[in-house]
This record gives sequence, C-alpha cells and structure tokens, in this order.
Amino acid sequence: MQTRLLLIRKTKLWFVRLQLHRVFKPFAGAMDQLLHLTRLSEWVHANRKLPYNDFPHPRWDYGKRLEFYAHLNAHAIGEGPITYLEFGVAQGHSFKWWVANQKASGSRFHGFDTFTGLPEDWGVFKAGAMSTGSKLPDVTDDRATFHAGLFQDTLPGFLTTFQRSGKLLVQMDADLYTSTLYVLTSIASILRKGDIIMFDEFFVPTHEFKAGPRDRIIPHQASAHCWPTIITSRRSWWSDMPASATLRSRRLGGASPVIRTSGTAPP
Repeated sequence: MQTRLLLIRKTKLWFVRLQLHRVFKPFAGAMDQLLHLTRLSEWVHANRKLPYNDFPHPRWDYGKRLEFYAHLNAHAIGEGPITYLEFGVAQGHSFKWWVANQKASGSRFHGFDTFTGLPEDWGVFKAGAMSTGSKLPDVTDDRATFHAGLFQDTLPGFLTTFQRSGKLLVQMDADLYTSTLYVLTSIASILRKGDIIMFDEFFVPTHEFKAGPRDRIIPHQASAHCWPTIITSRRSWWSDMPASATLRSRRLGGASPVIRTSGTAPP
C-alpha cells in the first residue's frame, strides 16, 4: 500500500510540475463523457433483462414514460394520497398526468421550474431552451401549486414549511447535473423509507446519471415490470434487503432514498 500511495503522490506532483493540463485539457470533456458513458453502458448491460426499459434505441419513444407512470401508480403507489414534487416542469405533460391519475383529495402536487428555459447549456440545447415564456401549465386543480424560479431560490423556503401527505414521489427532470445534485442534497432530509424518486433523463451520462444513483442501483424484483424500475438503499432504510444488496453510496445529505428511474432520450 505504501508503494502505491507513493506512486499516486509522485504522479500528482509531476503532473502539476510539468503542467500536463496543457496536454490533456483539450480532451477533458470527451474523457469525462467516455468515463460516464462507460458506467452507463455497464449498468445497461447488467440490467438488460428488464421487461420495460428505454435503453438506447434507434427510435426514441417518449410515450413509454406514460406506461411507466401507470405501472408505478398501480403497483407502488395505489389510491392513497401522495405528495408529488416535480423539478423541471416545462409544459407540464408529466405533471398533468399525475394530477389527473391521482384522485385522492389529500394529494398535493408541487412543480418547480424557471419557466424561462434552461439556466445554462445542456448538451446540444442552449441556455433558454424549453422556455414557456414564463407561462405556467394550465392546471386548475386546487391541489396543484407551481413555484417559479431557480431551485435555489424557491426550494429552501418550501422545505421550511414542508408537510407531506402520504408517500413522497419526486420527478427529477431538471436535466442539468448541477440542478439535479442540488435538489437531491436539498430534499434528503425529508425522505423516508418507501419514497420514490424518478429520473426522467437517466440516460444522459454526465448529467442526471452522474448526479443520481449511478452504480448504486439494482433492479427490484417486485417492480420488474416497470421500464426500468430500480431501487437503491442502505440496510438502515431497507432492513429486509439481503446483505448483497447493501450498496456503497454517497450520502445525499444523510439519507438514502428509494429511487426508481425512467429514461428518455439524451441530448
């Protein structure tokens, strides 16, 4: 171990002294993409038997997300009230689906978005893309509330008065790595065993995939018919899981949620 540690230290020392950043900087972006694309490909092939999935395919089918929602609603949520948080609402297609299909009067729906488009570039999409011109989705249900603005401006105040109603269902469609990581670390304190987080852009290697569960996720047998349905946790949260399913993970502010993901087309 000492020899390896010495080698690591010497490598870093000479890398800085020789200014090797000048050599590798032009390739840094591509190397980062390859690193996380490798991890994504590894995960896909380890979980390729999932009946429902949106793994890379010549034709992207955005409609498959509705199949995922329906199965999740029927088999993991049921009729009880839920608290639904969506980060990245845009026109509100997913938000409207959940409002329409969750009839419990005690359910509450909260949508977070700038409604002025992406705050920074995301792949081929430039800052400002997917803007609604500050127009909120047309939702008249009294159970629904929209929070317009950057997450760091709207989420902290919301969390100080947060009160859940039943299971917590979080839809992550923030697209950006920075936005996704901010939300996950911010909501960690309100997560409980059995809460669900969905990642709409799970198959974007350097954004939601990088910020989310990555290699810490495994298929959940009871939910194998979702496309895909994944679960991650520690034994402290899912004590009934076998030791082999206890995954090493970075703490998201001290909590380990149950995470289910759906993937749509990456940029």
